Amino acid sequence: MALRVSAKTHSAISVDCIQHRISSLIQKVERIFQQILSHIQKWIGMQNIQPIRNPGFYSEIIRFYQDEIPNRHGYTRAQILQWNDQQLEDVHNYIQWLFPLEVNSSVDPCAPVLTSEVKASFTKDPTLRKNLLEAFARMLRFYGLVQDPQTKQITRSAAFSIRAQVWLYSTPGHHNFLRMTRIMSSLNALGCKEYAQALQKTLLDIARKEGGSYISSETIRHWQKAC
Repeated sequence: MALRVSAKTHSAISVDCIQHRISSLIQKVERIFQQILSHIQKWIGMQNIQPIRNPGFYSEIIRFYQDEIPNRHGYTRAQILQWNDQQLEDVHNYIQWLFPLEVNSSVDPCAPVLTSEVKASFTKDPTLRKNLLEAFARMLRFYGLVQDPQTKQITRSAAFSIRAQVWLYSTPGHHNFLRMTRIMSSLNALGCKEYAQALQKTLLDIARKEGGSYISSETIRHWQKAC
């Protein structure tokens, strides 16, 4: 049976998109203002003046990862990490928040994107990176993988053969292949390159040994370029 999207639902989605775009525009204006203020401070020698930042303008990604707000669909980071594997498989509008990129998502066009300020915050703040790596560890379990906390090496867990039935033995271009590309790219952008590379190494090994006709050459190229 074909799914029908009501006018009310479509209107709500449109309003969310408009609100997100307005919020993004306001953040851009704020960044321009801060740059102007910085130049003025240097010119008049008033380096002790602190940049002005309205908390309401602070990046949604940062606040989401600080567990201050849910995403636009009402899920907090902590809630998502408590989901079972079936929920993680069935829901498609959380991965853009756990692992944001610098480009808009076609699946969730209203999800926030990375800015230079967000990337700098993750690079400097160990708590943000810790929370990011908690999300990474949860997704590894979803895929039947596990990471050694000391060596950072990622290997197949005891549950790999079961979990692989969900994400590996599917048609080429399966959405979980795209998710993996996103995860590696996001980790790489947010100061966790060694974790991205560890996952990349394992995925390419899986492609060689178990991939067969399931993992396409195009997917492999995306994985190779991710970090």
